[in-house]
Amino acid sequence: MKIIEFKITGKTAFLFNRFNIENVANKAKAKSGSAGNDPEEWKLKCIADGKRLYIPGYYIFSCLSEGGQYVKEGRGSIKKKLMGCLLINTPKFYLNYELPKDIDEMESEDLSRDSSQKIYLDIRAVKNPMTKGKNVRYRLALCPGWSTTVSAEWDDTVISKDSMRQVIESAGKFVGVGDARLLGYGRFTCEDIKIS
Repeated sequence: MKIIEFKITGKTAFLFNRFNIENVANKAKAKSGSAGNDPEEWKLKCIADGKRLYIPGYYIFSCLSEGGQYVKEGRGSIKKKLMGCLLINTPKFYLNYELPKDIDEMESEDLSRDSSQKIYLDIRAVKNPMTKGKNVRYRLALCPGWSTTVSAEWDDTVISKDSMRQVIESAGKFVGVGDARLLGYGRFTCEDIKIS
């Protein structure tokens, strides 16, 4: 087994969108806002420990796995092999940006709507595929320049070192991490790649 460690730096904005089981639970609770327009929604979607924002390890696993799709082997790709031998042993990769206050103390008004700020509130209309109606979505976003150091373990008898380098570079160029990746968000560059 080999360990690869590298720094990722965002080339495009990063959007948070955590799945929260409480959102779908059948519990009656007071909502802020109206159906399809909840300005406090970003708090449920944000991934943070107090003020410290982070990327969960399973986001990195998914990103690298999809990056394997772009590394060809024979008539296919190395994606399935990579998924079988890739381990992400760190549950949280802390980012270089922090919230101004603890997330529980923050309000929507504490965040800028200006995308040139390091941390801002991304507000956009999204189409509900069931009703074809539009809803407003509020997501915490980071401007380009966000970064973290990532480490992963893989079996080098299955995937070569060169292929693993191609995976992380492809993941940054073509896949990204976080929400709205199909729109080009969460793309990154890799630097300081160390393999041990």
